[in-house]
Amino acid sequence: MSRPELSLVSTDLRSQSRVDVLNDVGSDHLPVLVTIELEKLNVSTPYTEPKWVYKRANWDLFRSASDVALNGLDIQADCINRTYGLFVETILGAARKAITRSYGGRKFRHFWSHDLARLIRLRRAARRQHSRRKTDKTRRAYNKLTAEVKEAIAEGTRQKWAKTCANLDLADGRQAWKLLNNLTRAKEPKTAAPLQTAQGLVVTDSKRSDALNHAFATISRTGERSEVSKALDSIRKAKAKRSYVYGEDETSTFITYGELDITLRKCKLRKAPGPDGISNEMLKHLGPIGRRKLLDLINRTWTKGDFPKAWGVATIVSLLKKGKVPDRAESYRPVSLTSNVGKAAERMVNRRHT
Repeated sequence: MSRPELSLVSTDLRSQSRVDVLNDVGSDHLPVLVTIELEKLNVSTPYTEPKWVYKRANWDLFRSASDVALNGLDIQADCINRTYGLFVETILGAARKAITRSYGGRKFRHFWSHDLARLIRLRRAARRQHSRRKTDKTRRAYNKLTAEVKEAIAEGTRQKWAKTCANLDLADGRQAWKLLNNLTRAKEPKTAAPLQTAQGLVVTDSKRSDALNHAFATISRTGERSEVSKALDSIRKAKAKRSYVYGEDETSTFITYGELDITLRKCKLRKAPGPDGISNEMLKHLGPIGRRKLLDLINRTWTKGDFPKAWGVATIVSLLKKGKVPDRAESYRPVSLTSNVGKAAERMVNRRHT
């Protein structure tokens, strides 16, 4: 509003460019978007799954919906893979009803409030009015609302910081270190950067994947079996070699509801799920029927010695190593995202063997 906004484009790009004025972003100046149409690279845009917004979840609805749907599921029927597939789809169906999903784009502001949203609406209305009339009165009104918005944001930020510090658990040093790292950590580069290889610069997603796979091949452990598979094999061998005269031992008794409850309480939140899409948040908020069905499923694998193939499948993601340049495939390390249900079963198996 106070001075003209200038965007310069060279004459050879004039016919390929256009200028758009966008809505305000909180300052006196309107952002200007300059679009230049260039020759497109043959780069596919991968489909991005929407993320679950657990802060807006209706967990009561999730528990009731999952309990109603799981009540009719026979865990012992059909093969284990089909049964587990129905179990997963039922939980995800309840999650879609009760948990908001977002594709991102807007960053969640912890200090956001209805009063701040109202002030921003009034400020935008005052800006539009001043753009039409250009009087001292409309300018003073707009400046007044701008100052109120800035003060509201500053006050909200102060309150959020005070609340964060007050809620720190002094007995848990990890929480304080996590907050400190978030405050001091430099902005990490995106892992989708082009990679420099012996054949040249790699830009497309498929070629980037090939380059990363080639680099990961030397450190891959895909030939190793999971701990769940090893534990179940040891159980089968022990049962084949030993006969018990006085009742059943720890490897043949059913896993109890208490063991499941302890395991779910220890599951960490905000962890990426495996290919089945079941998160720890969903497992921890299952209702009584849902937990009973989950326990029956795990006990089926425990007593019969077979487990769903989905537990042995992982989604491989690449993470940039600390202090490494992002344009080298060797700078990344692979991380396997496996089923959270399978990991919960694995923890209970390990508890029985320790």
